[in-house]
Amino acid sequence: MKKQFIFLVVFFLMINCAPNHSTNQNGKNNQQVEYSEERRLNHAIPLTETYIISSNDDLVKIYSLLKDPNIPRSAPIPSVDFTSESIIVVKPKLSDFPYADIEIQSIKNEDSTFFINYKEVENFEFTENKWSNPIVILRVKEQPNKVVLEKVKN
Repeated sequence: MKKQFIFLVVFFLMINCAPNHSTNQNGKNNQQVEYSEERRLNHAIPLTETYIISSNDDLVKIYSLLKDPNIPRSAPIPSVDFTSESIIVVKPKLSDFPYADIEIQSIKNEDSTFFINYKEVENFEFTENKWSNPIVILRVKEQPNKVVLEKVKN
């Protein structure tokens, strides 16, 4: 019994530690991309649905656009090493709910194109305040050439 348990634990660890690759219908590799959320807010600024920030100048411009004049101290601009990581700004158009937030499900890399899977989520704060412009700023450990948003059905 004890040997079976140890075998199961080792087997489970081997599966979870294996590289995270999958193959799509075209036979190309999809790799999961590590990401972290830098900032989440709601702001009606004119942005495309996705925006790749590739320099400190771009980062300063975006953060100055996001500055709230009603708040004297806005969010600090993060320090980014643009040789090994990137910042992606995601601002999808809502279609399921008039006032909603978004939740990033996963990011996959296929030949330097990042596919960001997200879903719209109802959020009482967004509904109460009639916020309909969710923005999520992500830090990724790679540099994409292109970003594609893919909405996951609720």
